[in-house]
Amino acid sequence: MHCELFRLHDERDWQQFGNSVVNYATELGYERRAAKEACPHVISAYWNSDRAVDAQEDKNAALEALHYDRVLEEFTEAHRLLGAETKSPVYKVGWYKGARHKNHLQVLGNLFMEHHSKFSLKRLDLTIQTTYLSCAKAYPAHNSHDWEALTAVLTDYWTAISKSYGTYRLPIEL
Repeated sequence: MHCELFRLHDERDWQQFGNSVVNYATELGYERRAAKEACPHVISAYWNSDRAVDAQEDKNAALEALHYDRVLEEFTEAHRLLGAETKSPVYKVGWYKGARHKNHLQVLGNLFMEHHSKFSLKRLDLTIQTTYLSCAKAYPAHNSHDWEALTAVLTDYWTAISKSYGTYRLPIEL
C-alpha cells in the first residue's frame, strides 16, 4: 500500500491518492475519521512539493521556499490530526529538498533524523536500517518507477519496524 502512494502521486491521480492515504493510515492503525481529516493535508503537502519542484526549475528560490514551508505545515497538521508525532515532517521536507537539489548528504542526514525522531536512540539499529532501506534502495526504485522493486524494499522496511515494535502502528510514513 505504501508503494501505491508513490505511484499514484507520480501519476497525479489525486482522487485515488486520497483514497489510498485514508486506507494506508487506517491500515497503520489510525482511526478512519482522523485519516479522512488528515487526507486533504497530505494531498496538499504532495501538491505543494510538486509546486516547489516547478519553482526550482524556474529558478525561483523564494517561491520554492514558500512551497516547502507549506509542505511542512500540511504534513505537520496531518500528523497532528492523526495523533502522530509532529517532529519528523521537518526532516521529511529536508530530504525532499536535498533529493531535488541532488544533495545526497542532505538526503541521508534528514532521512536518518526523520527515522530517529520516530524511533529514538532505543532503536538506533532500526533507525540505521530504515534509513539505509529508504536511501539506498527505495529512493532509486521510486525514481526509476520500478514499483515491483519498491514494493519489495517497503516490505523489508515495514517488516523491520514490525519486528522491532510488534506492530505497524507507531511510525507513519505519509
